[in-house]
Amino acid sequence: VLPDGRRLVYASTERNGRDFDVYLRDLETGEQRRVHEGRNAWIPQSVSPDGRWLILSEGVGEDSHNLYLLDLRNGGEPRAVAKPARRAATAD
Repeated sequence: VLPDGRRLVYASTERNGRDFDVYLRDLETGEQRRVHEGRNAWIPQSVSPDGRWLILSEGVGEDSHNLYLLDLRNGGEPRAVAKPARRAATAD
C-alpha cells in the first residue's frame, strides 16, 4: 500500500500468464493501471514516503536481481540503479 493508503502496487501475470507486469490499483474505486510491462520477473519492492518513486527488482538467473527506480507520477521506463554481477557459475 502506498503512503496515501488509497493505492496498492503489485505484480501480476494476468496479461499473458508468464511475464510479471507491475500495476497500481486504487483501493476505493478498484481502478487499476499497468505502470510497467515486464518480461520475466519484475517485482515491486518499496515505495518512497511521498508515493512518487517505486523500487522494482528484476530477477535475472537463479541468484541475481537488478534494481530499478520508476517514477509513478510521470511514468516512463524504469531507470537502472544497480545491476550486480551474477554469482552463480555460468557455462562458457
